[in-house]
Amino acid sequence: MKYMIILFTCRDELGDQSLSDFLKDADVNLRSLLQECGDRRCAISNSKNTEQAEKEAQVQELVELIDKTVQNNQGAYFSDPIYKDIDQKLRQQEEHLKKVYVDELQNKIKLVEKEYVHKQPAEKEKQITLLIRSMMNE
Repeated sequence: MKYMIILFTCRDELGDQSLSDFLKDADVNLRSLLQECGDRRCAISNSKNTEQAEKEAQVQELVELIDKTVQNNQGAYFSDPIYKDIDQKLRQQEEHLKKVYVDELQNKIKLVEKEYVHKQPAEKEKQITLLIRSMMNE
């Protein structure tokens, strides 16, 4: 969230109301999101009627907000290497969870095999199949 900027469009629809005033009555989830990202937000008018000077001022405001965000993050900015690092960590976590899940399933199958050791093989297979199905639905 330290790199996030929330960009609002249709600024012209606010009329004389400021974005800050508009956001005071915003949904609690939006206000929470704004707070989490350090209240970095910007509003632009994307109307065909917006004057060129206003468009340029809006772009300048956004660029300044981006520069300030980069500066606040000690010159770091969200980049592909950061994403790749996170993506790699997520894949490692996924592999770990798969292993835990498989180990848990194998342990439960062993328990079923012990419990049904003196019963019909078809009953044991049915219970194992039910166990696998139930774990796949979790």
